[in-house]
Amino acid sequence: KARPTPIASLGLGLLLGAAAVVRPNFLALVPAILLWLGWSLRGERRELGRWFQPLGLAALGVVLALLPSTVRNYEVSGAFVPISTNAGINLYLGNNPKAEGLVVGTTEVGNFDNCYEWPKLVAGVARKVGHAVDHVEASRWFSARAREYIAAHPGEALGLAWKKLLLFLGPVEPTDNRIVDGDRAAYALLKWNPWSFALAFSLALAGIARLITVRRSLTRPVVELAVLVGLL
Repeated sequence: KARPTPIASLGLGLLLGAAAVVRPNFLALVPAILLWLGWSLRGERRELGRWFQPLGLAALGVVLALLPSTVRNYEVSGAFVPISTNAGINLYLGNNPKAEGLVVGTTEVGNFDNCYEWPKLVAGVARKVGHAVDHVEASRWFSARAREYIAAHPGEALGLAWKKLLLFLGPVEPTDNRIVDGDRAAYALLKWNPWSFALAFSLALAGIARLITVRRSLTRPVVELAVLVGLL
């Protein structure tokens, strides 16, 4: 079995980190892929160094890719922020008394229709709590409001989570930063492009079904690749 080279391991981490800088959601894949990498090297665990090196280099690659944005954020804010402080407001928008399962930018301290309104929300949080707050503290404040709502209304929160899951798996992509259906209708190149999430998801389900039916004949590399795709 071929082992990942040091360059490949480091490159994997750099790619994951660079993707996370563009879209922080990719950070959720980092622990999953590192776990997969460790599992794929399960035969190397008797030699700890040979097993740990690829994991360590991949993790180092992620850190190196995040380092420029982290340094820049610290210089302008004085706080440790690897990428952004969007976590709190995103959690709140999906979990509050007015949440509908879609992006509704109404909060108790102002509207959040686009990223340029975030400084106004930080100022709104400061007025609400009665003292100055930085971006990290504002994010934590929104996270706390979301957790309070979930704890006080567990049934409603579960219902919202189920609705969001159905919207995620449905054939029409919900509006977020882009109005996907509107873009498809307006531009010919997109209008005649048959590719969509529904098609990709259908093919994925068909692929899973096929793997199950032929699982006894699969080689170890194919099984590992299938597990990786499944994690993604």
